[in-house]
This record gives sequence, C-alpha cells and structure tokens, in this order.
Amino acid sequence: MLVRIFDAELREAVQKKLSSCVVDSSGQFADAARRARCVIGTSSSVLLEAMRLGRPTGQLMFRDSPLFY
Repeated sequence: MLVRIFDAELREAVQKKLSSCVVDSSGQFADAARRARCVIGTSSSVLLEAMRLGRPTGQLMFRDSPLFY
C-alpha cells in the first residue's frame, strides 16, 4: 500500500500504525498513480488524474453535506 501524506506529523503517525505500507510524498502524483492498482482520496484534481490513468477511484467524503461541483 502506498500512502501519500504531506503533513510530517500525520505522515509519521500513519507510518507507525501501518508499518507495512509505504508512506511517500515525493515525486509527481501521476508517477504514484501509475504504481497503484486503485486510488482513494479526498475531493481534488488528483482523483480526476487517477481516473484519466484508468485507475479505479474512490472518494472520501468528510463533510456533513455533499459538494455539488
């Protein structure tokens, strides 16, 4: 499992809890998406890029109501 987190404190906490996954925020997103079988993320253009690359994509909804855009 590859996890991309840019916040250093959160990245360290995730790495401690999920020692079997790779926590890496270096490089371009497209390169990471090419390495992945699927992509799960929050609302952003990177999910569109993952879909463009043909990756199954899931969106985490963290708001109390949907964003219609």
